[in-house]
Amino acid sequence: NGLAKVRKRDFNNGTDKWGYIDKLGNEIISCEYDKAEDFSGEVAYVEKDENCEIINILGGKVSSVLYGGAMEISEGLFEVSKDGKHGLINVSGELETEYDSIDSFSEGFAAVKKNGKYGFINSSGHEVIPCEYDGVEDFSDGLAVVERNGKYGYVDTSGNEVISCEFNYAEDFSEGLALTSQNGRGRFIDKEGKTVIEWKRFFSWKEFFNY
Repeated sequence: NGLAKVRKRDFNNGTDKWGYIDKLGNEIISCEYDKAEDFSGEVAYVEKDENCEIINILGGKVSSVLYGGAMEISEGLFEVSKDGKHGLINVSGELETEYDSIDSFSEGFAAVKKNGKYGFINSSGHEVIPCEYDGVEDFSDGLAVVERNGKYGYVDTSGNEVISCEFNYAEDFSEGLALTSQNGRGRFIDKEGKTVIEWKRFFSWKEFFNY
């Protein structure tokens, strides 16, 4: 939105304050904040006198943030943390579900962990794939690797388990194919789970040490 954050030092007391200037160097939002983040769309996260806020491009407060520290992870969506928990707030300052961890976005989805299980949220912060898996990988080529009871399969962006958790090893899809193994046999599968290429001997490290 044509704004850049800047830092101004008060040499009398050695403190730094942050604000925002436009492309002509005009100070549009005064340097009064202890911390400031880049604008994400129409809003930015700032801190002042231990108060955490989301402001608009005119410097007006949109909402207060009860959690300390925020990081923009999607346009209009911020990750906040407190007491080891991670949450999501929108530009209105409303807190979404709390999580143990939140990963970065890939293809519009981010892996989250809650009560020891993993799922996915979309770019609006909604949990679209419930936290019910033992492990997950980022979405790639429209599908994500998921783990249940030591076996691997794939889910689509709607949360449908399109390829059941039956493999001992599974990699991300790329150009329509994914490398998997089952009972010592390696195979490339397509998005319907059908074998395209197969060979007799293939061991992931996990399979090798259990062989």
